[in-house]
Amino acid sequence: MAFLSDIFGRMGRVARGQANAGVDAMEDATFEATVRQTVADMKTELNNVVRASAMAMSNYNTLQAEYDKYVRQSQEWKDRAGMALDAGNEDLAKKALAKKAECDTQVNSMKVSVDNAQATSEKSLLRRTETELISSRSSSAFPEATPRPAALAVYSPITSSSLYGSSSHVPLS
Repeated sequence: MAFLSDIFGRMGRVARGQANAGVDAMEDATFEATVRQTVADMKTELNNVVRASAMAMSNYNTLQAEYDKYVRQSQEWKDRAGMALDAGNEDLAKKALAKKAECDTQVNSMKVSVDNAQATSEKSLLRRTETELISSRSSSAFPEATPRPAALAVYSPITSSSLYGSSSHVPLS
């Protein structure tokens, strides 16, 4: 009777071990999939942040170029008004000053937009830098989203030799 009890005890221990090994393998696969998905989500977020940052900088650069154009035009109209006065043409000087006033109005109205675009661009660049830093830290922590060491163990299936013993098998106690 004790013999059968030992065999059933050993078989139960082997079955529990195999069940635990299967659960460990599923946990490791889930962990790896979770890490891979997290890395993929972070890459997507980084791409979105880079795209938004590029758009914000492009918007700022466009507005700044237009603003600079109106500042230059204002200065040119001021210079033309001065030349017209030097030439004794007061009517032409008044027209040049009117054009300068139009450019100055445009400069003043664009100043707020340029400042807002610059602030947005700087915030976007800061967020991009932070996201890249977090992404690089995560990539170095999980370079290939490798499984935990428990997944690397080799689990042998239940065979008749493992149940009944063989010369190369050491029974679990």
